[in-house]
Amino acid sequence: MKKMLLLALLLGLPRTSAAAPYPLAGHWEGAVARLGAIQPFQVDFREQEGKLGATVDVPERGLVGMPAEIVEYTPPTLRLKFLYGDAALRVDTETEEMTGVIPAWQPEVRVHLKRAETPAPDFREEEVQFPSGSLSLAGTLVQPLAQGPHPALVLVQGSAWNTRTEPRYHSQAIFFARHGFAALIYDKRSGFENATFGDLADDAAAAVRYLKTRKDMDARHLGLAGYSQGGWLAPLAASRLDGVAFLVLHVAPAVSVEEQELQHVRFGLAADGFSEEDVAHAAAYTRKVFDAAYRGADWAGLAAATEKAKGTKWAGQVQLVTAPADLEGWRRQRYDPAAVLRRTTIPVLAVYGARDTLVPPAENADLMRRYLEEAGNRDVTIRIFPRASHNLEWFGDLRTGTWSWPEGYWVWAKRAPGYADTVVGWLRAHLDRP
Repeated sequence: MKKMLLLALLLGLPRTSAAAPYPLAGHWEGAVARLGAIQPFQVDFREQEGKLGATVDVPERGLVGMPAEIVEYTPPTLRLKFLYGDAALRVDTETEEMTGVIPAWQPEVRVHLKRAETPAPDFREEEVQFPSGSLSLAGTLVQPLAQGPHPALVLVQGSAWNTRTEPRYHSQAIFFARHGFAALIYDKRSGFENATFGDLADDAAAAVRYLKTRKDMDARHLGLAGYSQGGWLAPLAASRLDGVAFLVLHVAPAVSVEEQELQHVRFGLAADGFSEEDVAHAAAYTRKVFDAAYRGADWAGLAAATEKAKGTKWAGQVQLVTAPADLEGWRRQRYDPAAVLRRTTIPVLAVYGARDTLVPPAENADLMRRYLEEAGNRDVTIRIFPRASHNLEWFGDLRTGTWSWPEGYWVWAKRAPGYADTVVGWLRAHLDRP
């Protein structure tokens, strides 16, 4: 090789170099396929500081801009780890397509993407700051492209959504913006783990007050949308404000924190196939935890119950308490929404998933309605979506349990059918303008 290079230099011949790798940056569209069933998805590749990254959209699941976990490109092979798993792809530079599989799934999932024109933006985002007491909270205001003022919602996080970059949280804001509503999402306060529900509700109320200061927001039509834990917090925040126009509650508990945890244990273990005896023992242990946290029960008794629980099948399904300090979180989050709901008179839409084991609708939906009726609220809509889980999606599964087309085929996880029409239709019906 050195002799050939020396000869080329002596003869004045041009040096050859490896061709630059085919650039992936841009918009790609395609689908994942399993047992002949497809689900569209889109990938946007970006190169920053010499490193390739990607975000993924799954429109049927309402997910937008989810960061890929791993993007490794060694032409012609590409590793893309994202929501559906770790895909091994091969890039065809001539056709500008990439194909491959996600081998960990059985039956395997096939992947096919094609380079496509980048779609025009249909929403805009603005980074904002707003005060909450002595704190300053960071947020993102997602708006329609049309000129305002816009009706708007503050989106109140669930316990698992701690920053405004959480994919589902961010995607929900985009969902509202694409349907004509501005949506404010925000990072939880620093040290949120030590915050009370009152603290977190104050932050949501502060977000509403901030929207009221903006001329591009319609002050007559400002509401709150609460998700899971946020379903407790949104009504509490609204009770501390004047001028909140509506509440949109997603899988909102109508029971206390203690009762919701007991429901989660009972329904969750039963759905996972545990025996009735195991479910009963796990629930009894969880009651002991709350007896110690709320009602001064003996710590030694709980410690002994914990040691006994460690050897059970269900130990990994409950929150084991191994030290007195482990009870502080439950004490900080002690809350029962009954009093607030019984005085909530603004319009309320509450939606639930029929297969939700975290906030089971059988234990919460009717109670939610009853409390609001006791408040004299005559504008309450409650919808339970069949087959839907806690995140209001259908689980991916083999319909009928066996491959027997046309009845039995793979159904990809997707947002509950009717969700968008229900939420957007209800909101538009509550705008007193054409």
